[in-house]
Amino acid sequence: MSTTSPQSSREQVVVRAALDDPRAEPLIAGLTLEYTQRYGDFFGGTEEEMQRYPAAEFAAPIGSLLLLQERGQTIAGGAFRRYKAGIAEFKRIWTHEDHRRRGLARMVLNALEEEALNYGYQSVYLTTGPRQP
Repeated sequence: MSTTSPQSSREQVVVRAALDDPRAEPLIAGLTLEYTQRYGDFFGGTEEEMQRYPAAEFAAPIGSLLLLQERGQTIAGGAFRRYKAGIAEFKRIWTHEDHRRRGLARMVLNALEEEALNYGYQSVYLTTGPRQP
């Protein structure tokens, strides 16, 4: 999967990755920092939330982690896991703070929806925390 952003001529590429893939580190680190700043230990702490689900839940054939890269750098991404039969749960959706307001989250969501559909899901479950903008 690859696409060119309508706002720029920089090539953006969506890649599948595992949670322990080095390319996923900016997403994990960025989310960890944001969750810590926004929630502190509100939900039992950031570490507990970031490790709530085993990595296998975000891997084929039941889940996926997609990263949006630009010039070889991860600038956005998201994942889904099986919520229940026929329903994917979107998780870990993030855009690097220096790349926000460019429509990248929409690109990630579109890619996640397409991927989930290809995995046989018919619906999506998505929640957000009370302190997220």
